[in-house]
Order: sequence, then structure tokens, then C-alpha cells
Amino acid sequence: MNVSFKTWMQRFQRKETLYFALGIGIALGIFWFWPGKEQPAPPPKAYESVRLGPQDVVKTVSLPCFVRPDKHTTFTALKAGFLKVIHVQEGEPVTAGQILAEMENDAYQKSYEYHKNKVELYEKAYARQQKLSKTKAGSSKALETAGHNLLKAQIDFEESRQDLDERRFIAPFDGICGVFLKKLGQPISEGDAVVSVSDPTPLRLQIPVPVSILEKVGKGSPIVCAGIAGTLSAVQKTADPETGMGFATATYESLPNIVPGTHTMVQLEVERRKSVVSIPRQAVFLKEGKPHAIKIVDGKAQETPVVLGLEGDTLVEIKEGLKSDDILVILGQENLNTGDPVTPLFKEAASR
Repeated sequence: MNVSFKTWMQRFQRKETLYFALGIGIALGIFWFWPGKEQPAPPPKAYESVRLGPQDVVKTVSLPCFVRPDKHTTFTALKAGFLKVIHVQEGEPVTAGQILAEMENDAYQKSYEYHKNKVELYEKAYARQQKLSKTKAGSSKALETAGHNLLKAQIDFEESRQDLDERRFIAPFDGICGVFLKKLGQPISEGDAVVSVSDPTPLRLQIPVPVSILEKVGKGSPIVCAGIAGTLSAVQKTADPETGMGFATATYESLPNIVPGTHTMVQLEVERRKSVVSIPRQAVFLKEGKPHAIKIVDGKAQETPVVLGLEGDTLVEIKEGLKSDDILVILGQENLNTGDPVTPLFKEAASR
């Protein structure tokens, strides 16, 4: 097959270009991937970190409690009848000794007035006999009789007063009148609740305490209710045989948005370690069943086994493995291995 010189030269030039490009590619590959060539280190990634220092580790438990006014009383009818008159408005401030309402009491009122007048008469008679006893016109027997009559009149008067008071509802202390559960003219049975009086300040918290933590708390133990710090004012160290719970109380001057007579929650401190090396709970991870953390040493991650102490609400006490001023990765540590380059991104350390 005859090939012209011009065609042969064109084919040669194309092959020459192909061989040249192939040679350049092989040379570059040898240059970049030759075993003796060091690869550039990847830039270090930033991870949220903290510098360790002594902090308090606090463990709390959340418990339900009942909120009631420190002073509260509910009036119940001591006798059957009906409500005759209401002297105060619901929700109105009242003072100690003020009559809130009365049941029908006409006969008792008349008896009270009768015996009151009788006492006044016998008091005058007794005083007259005392004066006469100092003269020849008096006698010891007349004085004794007058004294006996006065005493009996006073007893009868006291009984009539008690009968009348049993049909009245009288505020025992300064406070706020509650809602009347019975209306005017409505029949009332003995033992029926009629109205209450309470002093809204201070408030008393009644807190049932599980036996498992009863020995860890006492008078003065810190609590938090509705975001306000307080302390226990008293603790009953024996368990109730019916509920199996201990009992504690706390007093607050006020609690915003908490209605007396309702239930709410409190955080009760049960244990505290003061000024210890601690780390956020999320910084701990398990490796081969043992707790570890990652600290940064010379710009590189280092997996470190740790021995834990008290596990608080947000912090964990570290007994061994870390010390103050260590820099610890607290977020994203699951993506790190020992030796990985790391840049600490400092955030404010957790508390409690």
C-alpha cells in the first residue's frame, strides 16, 4: 500500500504529540506520589472546648410540692342552720376578730344579751355586799351568796357567748377572705365548709422526700422553686408508714405565678462537691466500657481515660485523668482520634 510522504509525516506528528503528553503525565505522577514526598498536613479543625478549673459539682432532684399560705383556716358549721348575713366581700382584706358572716342566731343573741345583763346586775350586787361587809349592816353569808350568784351568772354568760360564736365566723388573724361556699339563706349542715381566710404571705411549701435521699438533706438544704432560690426550713427524718416518704417544708415570701393551694415542682440539692476538677457531662464518652475524654495537648487531640466522682446535673467530678488548666473538647469529640490536629474554640464553662 503506497503512502505519500505528506501523509506519513502527519501521522508521525500525531503520535509524537501523544507520546509527549503521556510522558508529562507519568513525570507528574512520580513527582507527587513518590514515597519520599511528604504530603501537606490538613488544617486543624476548631472544636468547642473549655479550660478546666475548680468548680462546684451539684446534684439535685426534682420533687413535687404543695403550696399553701403559712396561715390558712377553713370555717365549718358547728351547728345546722342557714346563712343569715355576710359582712365582708370575697377577696376583701380582714382583720383578726372581724365577723365575716353569721348564721341565724336570734334566740342565741337574746340569750347572750340576757346573760350579759345578768352578769352586770350580779357584779353590782356583789360590789354592794363587799362594801356592807365592812360595816355592821353586812354579813359574811350575804357576801358569799352574792359571790356565788355572780360566778354562776358569769358561767352562764360564757356558755351563751360560745353558743353565739358557734354561729358566727370570725377571722382568727389578719388576711384575705376567701370565697363563700354557701349563699345567703342556703341550708347548712353541721360540718359543712362555709368560707376560708388566708394570709398569702409568706407561702409554705410542703415537700414529700423519698427515703433514699432523706439522710442527705436537712434544715438549710438549698432548693429552687419557680426560679427562686430558697432553703428547707424543717425536715422530718422519719418516714410516714403509709406513704413511705419523709417530709420537708420551706417558706417563701412570694412566688410569682404560683397560686396558693396548688402543686408545683422544686429542685432540691442532695449532694455537692466544692471546688473540684469537673467537666461537662457531654464531654465524657465510653471506650471499651470505660469513661474517656479528649484533651488538647500541643494542638493535637489526646484520648484520656478518666475516673469519675459525683455526677451532677451538668458537671461530672473528675478524680483521676485530668487536672486544672487542661483544655478539653466538649462537643464533637466523637469525630476525633488521638493525634488529630485541633484548634480549641473556647466557650464559657458550664456551671452546677
